[in-house]
Amino acid sequence: MSFWGGVTSHSEGAAEMGGNCAETVSDGAAAGISFHESTVSAFIRRGPYIDLCLDDVLINGVRARVKLSVSSVSSILVDGEPNDGELMVAPDGEILMLELSKHCLAVVVEWNCFSSSISFTRSYKIEGEDVLIAKI
Repeated sequence: MSFWGGVTSHSEGAAEMGGNCAETVSDGAAAGISFHESTVSAFIRRGPYIDLCLDDVLINGVRARVKLSVSSVSSILVDGEPNDGELMVAPDGEILMLELSKHCLAVVVEWNCFSSSISFTRSYKIEGEDVLIAKI
């Protein structure tokens, strides 16, 4: 098991996520990654996991698709309140801020529903046993 910016990253964990992960993000890559303005393509619960899939993440200047997964989720706060409802609350989301640690994913998403001309921001703090990150 290796750590990437305090986030667990290993191929076994990526395979356990059930996705077809092409590769895990390598050690030392944290300095070359930017989640800002990446697009939320999925934000779902899957048993004890929560998966956040993002498009247009910049890794060393190259756009990539990335999946962040929190395993054995113990706490979900949305705007500071406990939550067990839907996480992807609009058809379009853009990352404004994202912070990772070994046991926590904190993210602020601007949600947009263009058909209704509605836009709003939500903050999420998800704690669990491990945070896994993989390019997909």
